[in-house]
Order: sequence, then structure tokens, then C-alpha cells
Amino acid sequence: MPPRNTRRLANAALLATATDRTARLFGVEGGHTLRELDVDRIETNPEQPRRHFEESDLAELTASIERHGLLQPVCVQETAPDRFRLVAGERRLRAFVRLGRATIPAMVVRTTDPEALSLIENVQRVDLDAFEVAGALDLLLAKHGATHAELGSLLGKSQPYVTRTLGILRLPAAIREEYAQHRHVPASALMIIAETDGERRQMALWRLAKSGGSVRALQEARKAEPRETPPSPDFARLHKGLSRNIAALQALHDAGALGAAERTALRELRDALSGLLDGPAD
Repeated sequence: MPPRNTRRLANAALLATATDRTARLFGVEGGHTLRELDVDRIETNPEQPRRHFEESDLAELTASIERHGLLQPVCVQETAPDRFRLVAGERRLRAFVRLGRATIPAMVVRTTDPEALSLIENVQRVDLDAFEVAGALDLLLAKHGATHAELGSLLGKSQPYVTRTLGILRLPAAIREEYAQHRHVPASALMIIAETDGERRQMALWRLAKSGGSVRALQEARKAEPRETPPSPDFARLHKGLSRNIAALQALHDAGALGAAERTALRELRDALSGLLDGPAD
């Protein structure tokens, strides 16, 4: 096994390569130094992409560092003389704090966009969950106007991967909220669900995924269930007009302007609609 310092320098070189690739899109000035920094001089980045830290993972990392040392330095930028902000490596920093270490190996980079480097480092090390990656990619797109292909090249991913990952941000709110308790569902499963037409079908696939269904099972389930047919243009126009009229009727109701005759007419309309819904589908 290579000496620890050699491994650190090799990892630093890998991230330096990523730093060079970000220069045009993300305002990275280039250049880096490897230093041993006081832990208490490093502040965490409140805008870093990673939002969730599993206690078991952190405990395992702490034990590993205690046994084998730090294999990859944290990445920081200098914000003031001898003051630094963390760009990447918050779990490693937390582990050093737990171990009571006074200093930590760090690569100091010069960049105007630490969030970009944090994203690159985390995504390449698979440290973010699917929604964290998608949210970070979406932020970079909005902030820098990069194309999906450019982001893919930057991260060592394909353009379809970037496009499909961003697609999961369109999933129903119920899925996004429940995902916090079901992070075992892989990103590939979320992509399949996001590419499925109709919220009802998406929720059915989500129930399958969170119960342990494989990606293949999701693909088969999606093929087996018929697609939802969108409303015809004529019906869409009627529905829009009816919705406006219902809003107007609600305003009359709230103003106390519906008399007995109006209520009778509305009941007749209700019965007519019920007849349409309860009658033969064809």
C-alpha cells in the first residue's frame, strides 16, 4: 500500500484536475496548496449540497480514520488570513472533531464558486442522495447557464444522466417528502418514476419502489399498466369554462346571493353530472 502522504497527494491531484475543468464555467482561478490546518479555523459551508449525515456512516468513517488515517484531505478556501471555509469533506471534518484532533490535512483552493467544487467532489464520491444531486445540478444550471452536456462532462457523467437526474425534481411532492424515509430507493428507480406519465401511475410505482421493488420490476410494472389518456381539447375547454363558473358560483354563495331557485338549478346540474359519471363509460 502506498505511504499515506503519497495517497493524500494523489487524491489532491485528482481534485486539482477537476478544479482545472471548472475554470470556464465556474470562475475557478486555479491553483491549490496542501496544508495542515487547525480544525477550529475551518467553518462549514451552509450551502453545501449534502444535507443528510447518517450517524452510522459517520461513526464508521471516524473509526476508519482512527485506524488508517485520512486518505483524502478536506477541500477549503481561505476567506481571511488563517480563516477557511469548507468546500468539501464535512464528514471527514466531523470525524476529526470527534477524535479530538487539533489539525487536519486540507487542500486550499482559490475559487469564486466553492459550491461548484463541493458538488463535483461529492458527486464523484457518491456522497449525495438523488434529490441532493438533482438540486445541486439545478442550482448550477440556474446560476451559470451551463448545458446538460457541459455539466455531464464536468462531472464525468453522460448528458442523458444529467437530464434524467434533473427530471426527478418534477416528481410529486408526496414522493419528495417520503424519500427522506426511503433513501434506499436508487436514483435509477426515481428516474423511471419521473419518466412515467400521470401522477397516479407515478405513485403506484413509488409504492413498489419503496417496498423494495427492483428497477427491473418497476420497468415491467410500467409496461404492464396502460397509459393515461389525456383529456381531449374539447373537454379541456369545457372543463376550464366550468371551473371558472364554479368559482363565480362560490362567490355568489359566499355573498349569500343564492336563493331557492338557484339552489334547485344547481341540484339539477349536480344530478346531471352524477349521471354522466355513474353511467356506462362508453
